[in-house]
Amino acid sequence: MGLVMGAPMAHAHSHGSLSYPFVDLHVEGDTVRVTLLHDPVIEGVEMALYIDGSASMGEEYEYKMMPVGGHHAPPSASAGAVAADDDHDDDDDDDDHKGGEKKGWLARLFGWFGGAHKDDDHEGEEGHEGEDDHHDGPMERTNEVEQPVREMLQYLATKDRNGKLRVAYWACGKSGRQLEQIGELTAADAATATFPGPKDSGTGTSLAPAIEDFIAYARECAKAGCTRACGVFVTDGQIQDEGAVHLLSRKVAEQVARGELPKIHLVLVGVGEQVSETQMEAISHVEHPGAEHLWCHRVAEEMSRMAELVSGLVDETMTVASGGTVYDARGAVVREYKGRLPAVLEFKLPRGHDRFSVEIDGKRYEQVLPEGDDH
Repeated sequence: MGLVMGAPMAHAHSHGSLSYPFVDLHVEGDTVRVTLLHDPVIEGVEMALYIDGSASMGEEYEYKMMPVGGHHAPPSASAGAVAADDDHDDDDDDDDHKGGEKKGWLARLFGWFGGAHKDDDHEGEEGHEGEDDHHDGPMERTNEVEQPVREMLQYLATKDRNGKLRVAYWACGKSGRQLEQIGELTAADAATATFPGPKDSGTGTSLAPAIEDFIAYARECAKAGCTRACGVFVTDGQIQDEGAVHLLSRKVAEQVARGELPKIHLVLVGVGEQVSETQMEAISHVEHPGAEHLWCHRVAEEMSRMAELVSGLVDETMTVASGGTVYDARGAVVREYKGRLPAVLEFKLPRGHDRFSVEIDGKRYEQVLPEGDDH
């Protein structure tokens, strides 16, 4: 990466392409702060899920015949057993679908549907309800959004303080500035919930109105005992009001710092070929005084665990394993955790070292430092 021996490490931050089991990494000077993948149980958190309702989603919301259960099982929600994931290398199987045929939007979320059936072989054909006749087993009429969102609903609702997840379509209507509320759904609702898409698909993709809706919701929930709130926003395109998002994020952070809002965590999940990871990084890497790490972003095709959606709720009070050891690039011990390995590690790395590794239950995991502007 080009770190010069003896030179100070640049400020760098990464939510993106990190090696398992790391889901957040912050470097400033010689100090490294890294978050380990963990499935937290947190008191008083309010959750919400916002699904892209822009016109570009039309094909994915279209109902057609698909095999019952013709999708991959969702990734394990459990990230507490970091060292128990000995078959993690199998996650790379999802990468086989990245360069192949074009997949649908949420059809590729966390690898679900990817390669499980051959609907994509018929892309561009219309009105062929019998095109899946070559599949053995029962069929059902559904769309590419429904099952993945049901799985997300089922998981996120279990994190909510009252078990009810606020779900809405965003990027609806003129300029994509409208929302259509779906309701507050429970994990039990996931089995039968339908997601046919919004009544008025958006002509743009404006994120700020969805954030404002979530903040207003969090403010009301705080009166009922909510101590923190996490909003997940899923999109298949580029955000057209990035400037407004930055201004609103700064305002939200100021209100959190003043105690006018509970702790807020926002997650931007990009799926498909049209999303801009550069833009998502620009939104999520801004650190606002009083509400550091307000945002994080995830690229769905690179995710391996649903717990990554709530990784921003993880803190150093949570325990991942009974102990562990941090090593520098040359294999020297940097820090040893005896008896308890917290979910958030902080240590100093010798200058000139561009990577570190963490040993958990006898298995070592390596991570390269994110590249800063001065590297």
